[in-house]
Amino acid sequence: MSLSRNGRRRLCLAGYVGVLAAISVVAGCLGGNAASVTGAVTLDGQPLTTGDVSFYPDGSPGAAAYGQINAEGKYTLSTGTAAGLSPGKYVAVVVATKPLPPPKDPYAPEVPPERITPAKYATVSTSDLQVEVKPGANDLPLSLKSK
Repeated sequence: MSLSRNGRRRLCLAGYVGVLAAISVVAGCLGGNAASVTGAVTLDGQPLTTGDVSFYPDGSPGAAAYGQINAEGKYTLSTGTAAGLSPGKYVAVVVATKPLPPPKDPYAPEVPPERITPAKYATVSTSDLQVEVKPGANDLPLSLKSK
């Protein structure tokens, strides 16, 4: 079967469109998290050595990002299994609790952990930790106050 010159052009154009569509899909999947965020978390000037940090979009498109505070008081954010997050404005939420002692009675009801961080930092609606994430690497320290 032989294609006319016009038919070959259409076939070639369709091939280019298909390749460009595939590249766009792959780039979209890989390029969604154009920013990385790390930082230190302090409470009254002292590093927190446990807890969780979450960034929730504040009117910006993008997914929430999460990270754990390590023993040095540092955190790194990710969205799901992907490192980083989309640039934009976020509200930071920080929750840290004291470790639970081992239970004396295995049948006793579980005691909730004692919170280290003030309650105002525990929800998006009460946290005053506003941050702006820019494309590329971001070092965003979070300074919490107990009063």
